[in-house]
Amino acid sequence: RPRSRPDHERDCTARNLGLALCHRAGVVRPPRNATDEQRQQFQREANQAQRYEDYSLVEICREALRLDGQQVPRSRVEMIRAAVSTGSLSNIFTTVVNAAVLSGYMETPDTTGPFVQVRDVPDFKSNERIQLGKSGALEKLPRGDTAAHTTRSDTVESYSIARYSKQVTIDEQDIIDDRFNALQDWPMELGQAAARVRPDLVYSILLDNAVLQDGVALFDASTHGNLDTSSALAVATLSAAIAALSSMQQDGVNLGLVPKTLIVPQNLRITAKELVRSQTVVIAGTEDPSVVRPSFNALSDEGLGVVSDSRLDNGVIDPRDGTSHSGSTTTWYLAASSGRHTIEVGYLRGTGRAPMIRSWVNDSKGEYGIGWDVKLDIGAKALDYRGLHRSDA
Repeated sequence: RPRSRPDHERDCTARNLGLALCHRAGVVRPPRNATDEQRQQFQREANQAQRYEDYSLVEICREALRLDGQQVPRSRVEMIRAAVSTGSLSNIFTTVVNAAVLSGYMETPDTTGPFVQVRDVPDFKSNERIQLGKSGALEKLPRGDTAAHTTRSDTVESYSIARYSKQVTIDEQDIIDDRFNALQDWPMELGQAAARVRPDLVYSILLDNAVLQDGVALFDASTHGNLDTSSALAVATLSAAIAALSSMQQDGVNLGLVPKTLIVPQNLRITAKELVRSQTVVIAGTEDPSVVRPSFNALSDEGLGVVSDSRLDNGVIDPRDGTSHSGSTTTWYLAASSGRHTIEVGYLRGTGRAPMIRSWVNDSKGEYGIGWDVKLDIGAKALDYRGLHRSDA
């Protein structure tokens, strides 16, 4: 039956107050992987919560004490201190902190998606990724004979995930001053920082060019055959890189890798898009009139996607050890479509591949406030050189 007017005691819940703060922060969003029914329910709750959007943090403390059935002290400072120790205030503030962290995390661009393989790993122990050798072609079997046994040579790349974390607190002075940015800006920045960990890890791998288990650097011209020098991005050099990656073998077996992603610094972004998306080729300068050249741009038919990231221009600091890796405005990369021949990104199983948030109350040793820490459990490793190609100008 329709209500004639809102009922404050019934409608002003911890859930609605938390959503009201989310409205104020501009981070109202349904839970990840929510069903249509859950999204509709969330929208109804969010609409109902808007009536409390203009509540100050002090007013939120008063409501938290009411929700927990506690008497509201006359002194504003004492009221805030009493509210901080309640479960309701922690839940209300955690709602907006969680939403702000996830909003910052999900809205921060990550350019690594097209060329990495993502897995969930069970723990922080070493994760071994075995590359099985190829056994060669099937052999013709004479009638009545026995099939020959295969032989394998295996290589193992291993890595461990690590925990990356930071914390934020809001104390009684923030609440008294109604410093809402303590619940909005700082958590969102933590979410953005968490989102940067993965691309920082991946691009550190590309720029570091560390040695693989075979004792050879990831990008190597003589042994791995996936490094070109004096190869500025152009039709001819990109065509050569595509041919080199597509021709990769293992134990004499053609892998049939398909180039998928052209990875470039921001300085080469426009050039890269022109190369792979233009439908025609315009040849500058004089040409032999007896030689007929087609105007169709064959590179546009390769289905290459373009990824550009400023880390390749400016360099990046490796989250694993703080090492600074220099970038280049002219070096570019090509990656295959098969993630198992490129780089693997691992997340701790059960985390949803997203940052996790934990809250606590500071109510001892003269400290009055609520704090949250944000953690992300992640790691990355180059598994194979064959799906990656680098060209230096």
